[in-house]
Amino acid sequence: MMLVPQGMAYALLAGLPPIAGLYASTVPMVVYAFFGSSRHLSVGPAAIVSLLTFTGLSAIAEPESGEYLGLALLLALMAGAMQLGLGLLRGATLLIGVEEGLMLGVLFALLAFVHRSARPQITELGYSRENDAFLDVRRRGVVTHPRVLIARFEAPLYFANANYLSQWISARIKERPETRYVVVSCRAVSDIDATAIGTLESMVFACRERGMEILFSGMNPSVREKIERAGWPTRLGDMARFATTREALESLALLKEMRHPPSKRTDS
Repeated sequence: MMLVPQGMAYALLAGLPPIAGLYASTVPMVVYAFFGSSRHLSVGPAAIVSLLTFTGLSAIAEPESGEYLGLALLLALMAGAMQLGLGLLRGATLLIGVEEGLMLGVLFALLAFVHRSARPQITELGYSRENDAFLDVRRRGVVTHPRVLIARFEAPLYFANANYLSQWISARIKERPETRYVVVSCRAVSDIDATAIGTLESMVFACRERGMEILFSGMNPSVREKIERAGWPTRLGDMARFATTREALESLALLKEMRHPPSKRTDS
């Protein structure tokens, strides 16, 4: 019975709908009952597999999207085909004596994941008139506005990395004293915990004390629901109502200034 809630939790950890965790909890046990070789072997989803799945696929597609789900299914089929092939070819004999190396590999992979999740990718965005989109400022032809900082956070927000976002924004503001608005794109933020919500609140108050306003765009429904339960609309205003970064900038009447003409050009 414990495997059912565990499977649902592991599915959310991997950026998948909970129903995927239910299938991963029940179907393998039914199949293994007919084809398995040990009645003592535990069969089902694992936390490390969920974390590695999210790390690999979130860089390709947006979590919880149809494309992301399709890639997860393809990954599962590929892993299953490899395991089946090794089993039919008795490939396990090639792995005799490498248990210690595998354990070290898993350990270092887990440490690397923890490091990346604690210091995830944060990209400063600018406006590309050629593509009519917001892209990395390091790309050719992307322009920025001296009064607005646009940042895209590319990981779930939780206790280990929320301060990193706050520090990153503070450092950029010091480099750009003319900044009056900060727009944080949260499209890649699939989850948020209470500690991260508290850190973001402190960041909002700190910005307002310095005469700046901070807005959040692209929050998915589950993240938005959590900040609403935390009382953001009442205490801080509906600063996370924007569906896109474009909508947030239009509310600030800055998008036209970025289009005609650009105040800063990055050609690197």
